[in-house]
Amino acid sequence: MNTKQVLYNALQVQLDVKKQAYDVYNETVTKPACHELITNIRSFITSIAPIDDSMEMDLNNRTIRIKTDNDRYSSSIEVVLHTTWQNDKANYWVELEWNSGSYNLTGKSDKLNHINILHSLANNLESISDKFINEWRNEWSKIWDADHVVQKEYTDLQNALNTLSNEIHCDSVDAMKEIGFEVKQFKPQYSIDWEYDKNNNDERVYRINTDRKSIRVQYGRSQYDTTWVNGFKVLGKKGNKYNIEVYREGYPDVKYDVLEKKFEAFIDDVANWEYKQADKRKAEMEKSFAERTK
Repeated sequence: MNTKQVLYNALQVQLDVKKQAYDVYNETVTKPACHELITNIRSFITSIAPIDDSMEMDLNNRTIRIKTDNDRYSSSIEVVLHTTWQNDKANYWVELEWNSGSYNLTGKSDKLNHINILHSLANNLESISDKFINEWRNEWSKIWDADHVVQKEYTDLQNALNTLSNEIHCDSVDAMKEIGFEVKQFKPQYSIDWEYDKNNNDERVYRINTDRKSIRVQYGRSQYDTTWVNGFKVLGKKGNKYNIEVYREGYPDVKYDVLEKKFEAFIDDVANWEYKQADKRKAEMEKSFAERTK
């Protein structure tokens, strides 16, 4: 195992720890703080408008959305905070937005409460604006700024791992192009199978199967000039063609002159399987097997 792979494995362990720490922070600090803020906002708005507990209220850093009828999108009323690109609080303003509709005594009487809420919010928009601009937005920003600090430790490490993973993949691809490189058999492909146990009330009995992995290589110019192989060896390179020997279960070994572009596509698939997907697939199947058989 090369140095980069050892470093990757070590960082992956740290990433899992960082991710768990962020998830805990988000669940125990961020979400409760958001809930407390929206509860306070609801209390204030309820004091000036006929809003009851059945009406949903959502919040982000720029919008308070009230749904007077949770079964219809058209029932939404939004209090929207507008800011300038200079982020100058003196130039912030709040607007009341709603979906168009109609009201009459014959078929639209259920809209009366919606209209009353709009009327109350419009008459109290100045006090709502003051709260939104000077209190609610600041509280929301404090909550999510702190959340982003914790999350950044995780995302920065994730980005570093992605970069390192790409380097490992490129190194693997380059190594597989070298004259003399050989892999007799690709890493196996894991899968889960099951059958009924006739001696135990036809309960399912699970097992993990391992099969030879086959990867497609196009050896000719036509899309039909392809074969599926279980391994290969690089014999040489002349001009824009690689001379390779391929191994297939149940068939004699065959040599091909493969165009460089087609060979690189094949090598990319091989490296992706050998250094990423094979181990991932194995772990997923083993986890699934453990869950099914516990």
